Amino acid sequence: MQELKHERFVAFVDRLILKLGFSEVVLGIPGNMQSATSQSIDITSPVSSLSRAWVAGEVLCTWTWKGGCALKTFLPSLVQYMKDESYPEISIVPLLLDTLLGGALMHESGPWVLFNAWHLSDNEIDKIQDRFLRALVSLLFTINTNDRLWRESEALVFFEQLLSNLFIGSSVNRKCLKILPYVMTSIIKQFSALNRGSSYADLVGKSIQSWLDAAISCLSSSPREIPVQGRLH
Repeated sequence: MQELKHERFVAFVDRLILKLGFSEVVLGIPGNMQSATSQSIDITSPVSSLSRAWVAGEVLCTWTWKGGCALKTFLPSLVQYMKDESYPEISIVPLLLDTLLGGALMHESGPWVLFNAWHLSDNEIDKIQDRFLRALVSLLFTINTNDRLWRESEALVFFEQLLSNLFIGSSVNRKCLKILPYVMTSIIKQFSALNRGSSYADLVGKSIQSWLDAAISCLSSSPREIPVQGRLH
C-alpha cells in the first residue's frame, strides 16, 4: 500500500511538471519569473535554494509509474529545462548527481549484469537493478551522451568526487569499484574530447590506470582488506 501511494505521488509530480514546467515544480521558481535574467535572481533566497531537489531524486529512483517513466517523461522535462535555463547558477544537476552517487555508494548494488559498455542505451540502463545506480547512470547518460548538456567543469568536479570515494584509508572501497564501470561508461566520452597533454587528460589517464590496478588486486586479496596498488593524483 505504501509503495502504491508513493507511485501515485510520483505520477502526480510528473503530471505537474508536464503541465507547469520543471522550474516551477522542482525548483520552486514561479512562472512569472521564468523570463527573468540570472542577474535579477537572488540565488541565496528560498526560491532558488533547490529545496525541492529531493523530488527529482525520488522520481528518478522510482523509475516507472502508471502513465510514465523516468526515461520517457521526467528526463525529457529536465533536458528541456537545461536547454532553456537562463540562470545556470542554480542548476539542479550537480546536487542531483551528488545525491544519487551518495545513495549508490551507501546501498549494496545489485548483481552484475551484462551490458554493452560501448553503446549504452535505454534498454541497457533498464537492466541495472539498484535504483540509485540506475538513476545516476540514466541522468549521466541523458545529459552527457544523448544531449551533451553537461558542462566540462561540472564533469570534472564529479570525476574528482568519484576519485575521493575509491579508497577508504588504505583499502579499496568495493562499492565504489563496483559502480565505476556503469558510471564511467556514461561519462568517458566527455573526457575523450580533452586535449592530450592537458592536466585534466593526465588526471583521467592516471586515475583509470589506478582503478584497473585496484580491480586486479580484488581478484586475489582478502575481501576485508585490499592494499592500495597505486596512488591517485
